[in-house]
Amino acid sequence: MNVKFSIKKRAHGIIVLTLALALSVLAVACSSNSNAGKSPTETLRAYYDAAKKKDVETAKKFLSRGTMQVMEDIAKGQGKTVDEMLKEGANRDTQMPTPEFSNEKITGDTASVDIKVPEQPLVTMQMVKEDGEWKLAIDKMMKGGIKPESK
Repeated sequence: MNVKFSIKKRAHGIIVLTLALALSVLAVACSSNSNAGKSPTETLRAYYDAAKKKDVETAKKFLSRGTMQVMEDIAKGQGKTVDEMLKEGANRDTQMPTPEFSNEKITGDTASVDIKVPEQPLVTMQMVKEDGEWKLAIDKMMKGGIKPESK
């Protein structure tokens, strides 16, 4: 009977330890600077906030894989890294106001959000869902040509 009790106690300890580890991993994942669960508009706003703070690493997390590839190609052509290019852009744009976001439209794994900066034309930003998270798809905008709308 002592052997059965010892085995049950050991199994219970393993289950408790496994649950504790799972909860720890979940807590870390939830507290990370993740984009999971954000709407396209929230993602776009978080990207602009990170860029304005010159937080290049965080800003890059909101960019699609296609966008990162395009940016790498452009940076390489200029003899720079993507980080250098983004920092230069952030240095130029620190005084730029955060745009107004509106008209979010989601169709499956793509979305669009209109942005409006004072005294600038309205621009529709394209978004894609990658690995369950919304990402800014500048590459898609470049293929179709960025078309400001007049409103």
